[in-house]
Amino acid sequence: MLGDRVEDAHVWDLFAGTGATGIEALSRGAAAVTFVEKSNAALSVLRSNLDLVGVDEEEAMVVKGDAWQTDLLAEDEFVADLVFVDPPYRAVAEDPVRAACFAAELAGVIAPGGLLCFHFEDGLLDEDDFDDHLAVELRSWGRTAMALIEADGAARAGR
Repeated sequence: MLGDRVEDAHVWDLFAGTGATGIEALSRGAAAVTFVEKSNAALSVLRSNLDLVGVDEEEAMVVKGDAWQTDLLAEDEFVADLVFVDPPYRAVAEDPVRAACFAAELAGVIAPGGLLCFHFEDGLLDEDDFDDHLAVELRSWGRTAMALIEADGAARAGR
């Protein structure tokens, strides 16, 4: 679905869990992935998975932290071209407005022309919940939905 966007991209995998999404991006030619996860148990599995597939330190950076806090990413060596956001569905259900605002904030700090892929439970958000200035395409599969948000990078220019 993402085609050529993955190859040579700098990727952020937020709420990384086991790292499956970021590892898949690396297998499809991503230049580097920054994984952000706060659970010690998930971090242990993530690091084991990276070792199992032979990912080196130049390709992957693992950050222990709360992915809701985008200031963690200000220290990242690379501006992201592609961002995967997969927060716990319960967190989006508890505060859908926060989730939509978070997506808008991220869209403003990734590379111009970048793409944000935001997963959530179908029915919690629709295109009207996101900022008007964002180009949002919503897709659904069963109980899962994804907002594909094109970044214009306007906010990053002033950063």
